[in-house]
Amino acid sequence: MCGGPRIAAMMPITRLRPSSTAENPTLPPQYNRGAKIIQGHGPPFVKYVQTNLRASLAVEYTAAERGATRHTIKARVEEREMVGQRLGHYLITEQIGAGGMGIVYRARDERLDRYVAVKVLPAGSVSDETARKRLRKEALALSRLNHPNIETVYDFDTQQNVDFLVAELIPGVSLDHKLAAGPLQEKEIVRLGTQMVQGLEAAHGAGIVHRDLKPANLRNTPDGRLKILDFGLAQDFAKPGTESMTINKTSVEGISGTLPYIPPEHLQGEKVGPRGDIYSAGAVLYEMATGRTPFQEKSGPLLMEAILNRPPAAPNGQRSRSPLPIGARAARGPGKTGQHNNNHTHSQGAAAK
Repeated sequence: MCGGPRIAAMMPITRLRPSSTAENPTLPPQYNRGAKIIQGHGPPFVKYVQTNLRASLAVEYTAAERGATRHTIKARVEEREMVGQRLGHYLITEQIGAGGMGIVYRARDERLDRYVAVKVLPAGSVSDETARKRLRKEALALSRLNHPNIETVYDFDTQQNVDFLVAELIPGVSLDHKLAAGPLQEKEIVRLGTQMVQGLEAAHGAGIVHRDLKPANLRNTPDGRLKILDFGLAQDFAKPGTESMTINKTSVEGISGTLPYIPPEHLQGEKVGPRGDIYSAGAVLYEMATGRTPFQEKSGPLLMEAILNRPPAAPNGQRSRSPLPIGARAARGPGKTGQHNNNHTHSQGAAAK
């Protein structure tokens, strides 16, 4: 239900004008180099890169780190104190995951005598109304879905001003941990990729786009089933005017997600529909086949520039364990804007097969 870094600011968002790409002598050279890269792109992209780059340098160049560390320590203490507590009829037994978007606990459902996963907001976001709406939105999105490749939500409730989401406790390992050992064999890529696309097809059929598809949000169970997790950034694309819900320090002008898997049209400030999930699925397939993401740039601005303007390296040039046909299909997944459309989830599934 959580895992992997999202694009998140480490300091309050500063609204920078697109014209502020000129060199700033008060910032280190990395910032000025990155600022030059983004000239020629629209204001949402400029604002996103500038804010993100400044945020990435925050630890080294601001004194805010000490305050953030104190907050982190306080949050960890509060999170540990949750163990042994009850939320409704759920007894919290241990923390099993944590991220900027939520803390996940293993808990026992005392009514039905089963173990479940309980997600609550981080300590610093409990009073953040936007974060609370986002958690509720995740519960509502999952409640509309009933598919073997998507996690099942059981409950959503509030106790003493603490909102919590209850979902099935899924055994196994996340795909990012599996990929840490290297690329997968062709047979396994086909098996997992097919299930991933089938889950997406079900979500898109219900009018829901995931918007944060990545290996950390895909779990492989001991019996070989793949489950799509964490619909925290999900969006109802079927309703006109629906806006994305993100929490305070994880978005700039509606851009949110995990950078190596963000589709180019989202970086350009366009509304993301099913085709954005298809791009992300292609990036995941590429990583399954090669053991690496489609673009290897370490700097945020350079990575964004690559996503926007360059094709990924051919998988057969990497340490792929897959023969050419599946590697080529994976490479076609992360296409640029206009190379995929809102109706191709099914065809992507056919390609995986």
